Amino acid sequence: MRTSRTLHVFGVAALLLAVATGGGSVHARRAPSQPLSGAAIGQVACSAATPPRMTRAATFNAEVLLDRLDISPGIIDGKTGENVGKAIAAFQRSRGLAVSGKLDRTTWGKLCESTNAPALIAYTITDDDVRGPFVPVIPRDLEGMARLSELGYRSATELLAEKFHNSEDLIKLLNPGKTVDRAGTVITVPNIADGRPAGHVFRIEVDKPANAVRAFGRHDNGQTITSGL
Repeated sequence: MRTSRTLHVFGVAALLLAVATGGGSVHARRAPSQPLSGAAIGQVACSAATPPRMTRAATFNAEVLLDRLDISPGIIDGKTGENVGKAIAAFQRSRGLAVSGKLDRTTWGKLCESTNAPALIAYTITDDDVRGPFVPVIPRDLEGMARLSELGYRSATELLAEKFHNSEDLIKLLNPGKTVDRAGTVITVPNIADGRPAGHVFRIEVDKPANAVRAFGRHDNGQTITSGL
């Protein structure tokens, strides 16, 4: 059966970590784009109190950790953006920490406690991933979309990007030289499944002033478990 388009809260966002000189704190701030690769991502670990270097790879790892907890940082791509502050604040609130929206050392430590699974995994592309039918050209206006027989993915690459909460560019960057439209191909993707909390959503809260949507479990007692634009 063809994989249907899933709704996932996206917003171009990421988490940039920076160690303040002499202060031992980690903050989210904008920085120049840095090279990203599977090898660089694999070098970032939670074993230290703070990430070893505040690179795009460290940002990527933090995004994966937040996403696993159903606290969406937006698209997982290692780039900075505003949604990350909302995601960090939601995480801090859920752990009873001071809510600053910044990744200080305490917050990073708590985030690392969630799971020790690697940030990247190997994934074998399935027949469903590439079967289609795909819609190469999708109108930008709602009226045009309404005239389509179905609102599908544009390509297998787009399907895989949404499936693993990242971008088509990142799928290509992590898998240089590989074609992702063939079943059986093994590719590298963000590991968003390992360590994800089990449970059901019993209440959804739409916070219009904060541009956020939050889902709560039965016994969350007001603690946000997911957030996004």
